[in-house]
Amino acid sequence: MKLGVKLFTIAIALTGLTPLWAATFTYEAVNDFTDIDAGEVPYYRHNGVNALAINAGVEAFRGKFARATLTFEGSPGVYNVTITALGEIDGDGEFRFLVDGAVVGSAVNAPADKDYGEQQHTFENISIPTGALLGVESIAVSNDTIPEGDGYAFARGRWTTLTLEAVAINIDPPGQIEPVDLNVTLNTTSSAVTLGDEVVYTVVVENLSEHFVATNPLVQVTLPTGLEKPASTACTETDAGTLFCALSEIATNGSTTFTVTATATTVGEKLVSVVISADQEDNVANNNSSSITTLVENEAPAVDSTVDLQLTISADKEQLEVGDTLTYTLDVTNLHKTNIATSPGVGISLPDSLQFVASDICTDTTEIVQCDLQELPPSKSATVQFTATAIKVDSYSQLFATTTSAQTENIVTNNEAQIVTVINTKTLQNIVPVTNQPAETVNSTDTDNPAETNSTPETQTKSSGGGILHSSILILLLLRLYMTGIRSQFNRQKKS
Repeated sequence: MKLGVKLFTIAIALTGLTPLWAATFTYEAVNDFTDIDAGEVPYYRHNGVNALAINAGVEAFRGKFARATLTFEGSPGVYNVTITALGEIDGDGEFRFLVDGAVVGSAVNAPADKDYGEQQHTFENISIPTGALLGVESIAVSNDTIPEGDGYAFARGRWTTLTLEAVAINIDPPGQIEPVDLNVTLNTTSSAVTLGDEVVYTVVVENLSEHFVATNPLVQVTLPTGLEKPASTACTETDAGTLFCALSEIATNGSTTFTVTATATTVGEKLVSVVISADQEDNVANNNSSSITTLVENEAPAVDSTVDLQLTISADKEQLEVGDTLTYTLDVTNLHKTNIATSPGVGISLPDSLQFVASDICTDTTEIVQCDLQELPPSKSATVQFTATAIKVDSYSQLFATTTSAQTENIVTNNEAQIVTVINTKTLQNIVPVTNQPAETVNSTDTDNPAETNSTPETQTKSSGGGILHSSILILLLLRLYMTGIRSQFNRQKKS
């Protein structure tokens, strides 16, 4: 028994003369993974729960994947792979399985109401060759619910075992067929055609296996009555009218594409289908076939060249004062699912209380502001912005805009939009009072109150009651003192 294989069972059953092999490999995280420092951050062995874990007490280790690896010495084949993780109440970590450095399976723990409950994540139909480097990764995360120190506790990405259960395995005797994963798709550029037209079908075949080549792939193409079969060097027609298209071998993660051209000879809906097969067993059968329907009509179908533009407007201010500037934002969306809107534009009518200032793509003409846009693909949007200045008071300053393109529109109610702003007169509280005190006195250091001396004009206004009134009171006080001095001098002279 090799190191790391704690459970290895092989059962042999006979179907005809072909042996069917089955195997299960279970690896313990703490004992069998010799390299536990292969990721962005290292693991440590939490022997108390027989798990590998990340030291989340080190801030630099948080939010990064640790990885443990080992070399697979079992037989090549397709396996269902299970990682047994441990739930943690302070976070729901992600766990990943890798083959030769490529992530082939990923899952996230469910929220846990207690620590260290087992949670299993299974990734099905994984092709694993002998000698592959297997890896398990996890990450330290927090759900910000369990206080710890000055912050919150982190889950440490704990896991205990990696289990490989064979679905189909290739070992001796030589010549055993290795599994692949073939995928076929069928497309056409014309979903509706007229009698006599040719229809081109494109067939794409992919080998999604990362380890096994697909040899002698064969595509079976079924064309219904009313689609005349073409002459093709790649395909052979049978008496029943089915085409068999033999292809060259397809490498791992490789693909091949070919076309079949048919002629429409009768009207109605025509269902075309394809099926792929190869020498190898395909353990993922739900992607081995594809089909498409073509409608054959007596007359050419009408071409839909319409679009559906929608315009919305917003402004960064609802109210402003004369002299203020505001920014308008206009969003134009092509709601049509298939057609492109060419030469779209926006025309904007400004009220006489606003004056156009600037825009990257808009131009102010004598009557309107014109904004020319790039073409809009289906379901795409474009944004226009421009600024304007309020030049007079207006309690109902209404801006009106409309959008158009080179295409016809069946829905025009959403092509127009308007927005209203209120322009007020400049208020007195926004005017900075002017003081009669000389500037050098304000900045003088020879004062009894340095705090008031260094205050701004606005602060002085609030503390003294207003610039002009303040100066008037000061003048009256000086006059009163002056008159009091004159009277005192007069009385002294009278007594003498």
